[in-house]
Amino acid sequence: MKIATRLVAGYSLLIILFLLCTGTALHALWQARDDMENAVNNKIFRYELIQNMRNAARDMAVAVRNIALLNEQNDRQPEWDRMVAQKAIYIQNRDKLTASMSQNVSAEGKSALENLTSTDESALSLLMTAGRKAMEAPQSETVDYLLKTVRPGQRTMLNALDRLSTIQMQVSRKTVLDARAAASQTATLMSVMVLISFLVAIAACYSIIRTLMRQLGGEPAQAQALAAAIASGNLTSP
Repeated sequence: MKIATRLVAGYSLLIILFLLCTGTALHALWQARDDMENAVNNKIFRYELIQNMRNAARDMAVAVRNIALLNEQNDRQPEWDRMVAQKAIYIQNRDKLTASMSQNVSAEGKSALENLTSTDESALSLLMTAGRKAMEAPQSETVDYLLKTVRPGQRTMLNALDRLSTIQMQVSRKTVLDARAAASQTATLMSVMVLISFLVAIAACYSIIRTLMRQLGGEPAQAQALAAAIASGNLTSP
């Protein structure tokens, strides 16, 4: 095989291996980017929405309690306004959560969301009814209604929120762990490919050197000395 052919083959193989290493690294980076964007834009975003909904539901219950404890109508009105505002916040976050979980969601997450939406409307309605009673009825009636009617529905809604929150946190953690595992696998693959490239480079250099030495008949310095001797008319050099 000609030296030029060997050189072309050796360097071509090195270029191919370099391109494979580069392509693998870029693919891993893009995959890691997509996984992190999915975790931040979807899973963590959903988790924050769920926490906002939970806080709004709890704030509504606190406002009802405050209305029942206050005696003056002027003091009760701000708490009622607070209830109305927190309900609107809850519904706004629920709508965002429902839209976000309309795609790219696990079966368990979908089931938990359906369970929540089937119970929260009733719980919200009970809380608003309790607030109206507290604004108008005696304190004893309001407390009795809160304990016997509102509290069970509220507990069911909060449990559904907790379950959905736990699922989203587990999914977020799994996404991060998967991204780490993919990065580790890519690093291992890159190390192997670099090692192979190094071995191929050594083999190619060794092969080219052997070919050159064979065609030159010895070390380049010896060939140069022999050529100089012949040029000077010394034909007796070995």
